[in-house]
Amino acid sequence: MRLYDHQTKAGNAGDVVKHPALMAVLKGLLAEHEGPFRYADAFAGRWESILLEGAGWADGIGVFIARWHGANPDVQSWHRQWRAAAGARYPGSTQLAERLLAKHGRYQIRAFEIVDAYAASLREGLGEAAVVTRPATPSDWTDWRPDLLFIDPPGVRSVRRSDDPLLEDLLDLAEGLPNVLLWLPLA
Repeated sequence: MRLYDHQTKAGNAGDVVKHPALMAVLKGLLAEHEGPFRYADAFAGRWESILLEGAGWADGIGVFIARWHGANPDVQSWHRQWRAAAGARYPGSTQLAERLLAKHGRYQIRAFEIVDAYAASLREGLGEAAVVTRPATPSDWTDWRPDLLFIDPPGVRSVRRSDDPLLEDLLDLAEGLPNVLLWLPLA
């Protein structure tokens, strides 16, 4: 699979929609959930990224911060967790989820990541046991069923993107699970 560079994409226009949506879904599920919550991220990426000068964040959270004046609590919660400036740290999806889960109480996370540097970053935030360094498969849910599976692939297979997963494989990964948030890139 081609390397998706989270460092240059962190805080981009997609994150402006995706991350508040993830937080809203989690908040809604946690409001009705009893006991430990299980969260899985099938394409976890980095724990956090440094916002680089001239990278994707300028057209994402950079524009958002200059124009947003709303009161949506999920967007506000997401917004409180980062600063739109070159050199600032921007949390990845797994870190955003973990912060919200930690406020709820007991939880378990499994973060799947195939890029060694990204997996190392995840281990710094989650510890060794929570990070799985291979692609997620439907059989992963046989003995450990997540209450929410987040699927955010770097791309979907096409003629131009022959190394990315097939849409059918992503749907198979989600089959039979109670809650799935699937984020598909447009390009």
